[in-house]
Amino acid sequence: KRHNILLIADEVVCGFGRLGHDVGCEAYGIEPDIMTFAKGITSSYVPMGAVALSPHVADAVAHGSGGSLFGHGYTFGGHPVACAVAIECLNIYQDQGIKANTRARADELLSGMLSVCRDCWMVGEVRGKGL
Repeated sequence: KRHNILLIADEVVCGFGRLGHDVGCEAYGIEPDIMTFAKGITSSYVPMGAVALSPHVADAVAHGSGGSLFGHGYTFGGHPVACAVAIECLNIYQDQGIKANTRARADELLSGMLSVCRDCWMVGEVRGKGL
């Protein structure tokens, strides 16, 4: 916001509990203008992707699209099977405490990686956050 540029966060790898939060941005206190999602929405059981827009970006898109949010669409967008799987996956993530489990076990994973790689001459550095 300070430089008046859009921040786009790719949550394909870090979203849906992988860093112990709904989206990875939350782990770092980042508020992007646009977020992209994919695999985690459906746990990769069926293909699905999504884009989330902040209110000011959504307003700009709607204004430029003649009043509707998007002035176009795709024939495969919003497929009911993918949407049903996504809803169930999100419920499972919530019901089974996936985010809390990630926060509880992340240090254990990093410690294990450090232990395994400590004496390996090919590994220069080990870093990680979440699972």
